[in-house]
Amino acid sequence: ISLNNMNKTTHINFTYKQIRNYQIDLIQTYESMYDNFKNETKKIIETSSKTISIQKKIDPEDYINFLKNSNTRKIKLNDFEELKLCSLIRTLCKYNLGEVWGAFDSKKKLCGAAFFLMYLNRLSLLTIHKSSKTSNMSSDYLIINEFIKENASKSITLDLFQNAKDKELILNSGFGCIETISIELISNKHSFFYNIIK
Repeated sequence: ISLNNMNKTTHINFTYKQIRNYQIDLIQTYESMYDNFKNETKKIIETSSKTISIQKKIDPEDYINFLKNSNTRKIKLNDFEELKLCSLIRTLCKYNLGEVWGAFDSKKKLCGAAFFLMYLNRLSLLTIHKSSKTSNMSSDYLIINEFIKENASKSITLDLFQNAKDKELILNSGFGCIETISIELISNKHSFFYNIIK
């Protein structure tokens, strides 16, 4: 539902909140987009690419293991949750609705990973994680750069980091993103089916 200053909701069953997002229009050529990167970002990409390589469509199981064990923001999952998450990611990838990208260090060890959702003309960076090792801290820059390069000159929009934190804000501005504000409408009541199975 599209909301603005002239079209607000005050309904008791709904609340809404502003979502701050950062977007890149990928219809441009990669060279054109690269020109809008900050010099610091270009330098990081150039330096890191000498020791880190990027691979798309990595195995979802490797991705989940990385989330659990090797990144700066460890995710806690039990066996059931891990199985369901892996199955969901595999299904999304099978039907071209998602892609898992990985960054590998000089020893061919996974040091960064990202999951992108795809629907129609919109690509969204859902999660991105990296190794806590200092030498691999720029893997997120490289993944985003390679993803932009792969999808350049296509009539699609890339969404990066909804409600970005300060550190992510710096990363976003380095890629020449445009800040946008959208409204998310949230139901205050659970559905009929939820009330049955809860």
